[in-house]
Amino acid sequence: MAKGTGGYFLLRSGHAAYRLRRSNDDDEMARLYFDGYDDPRHDDWNFSATWQGTVVSVEIRTEKIGDYNGFFRWIFNQIPRRRTRRAMVRFT
Repeated sequence: MAKGTGGYFLLRSGHAAYRLRRSNDDDEMARLYFDGYDDPRHDDWNFSATWQGTVVSVEIRTEKIGDYNGFFRWIFNQIPRRRTRRAMVRFT
């Protein structure tokens, strides 16, 4: 949701951190990446010191959402579909 509105996202836990920087470019906002590390606006770090816990910061720029239902439908449609269907695990 942050990516689709041009917002900011940060995740920090343990030895690592991931950040997605803001964008004001509508084309850049609309281009979603299944793997966040493929996004050219990302930064990631590995720290020697461990952060005991998790920090998440998300900015969702609601002024960029004209149609909430359409926005969530658009996000859902970006999710890749499974190509194969695996059999369910059966416990005996």
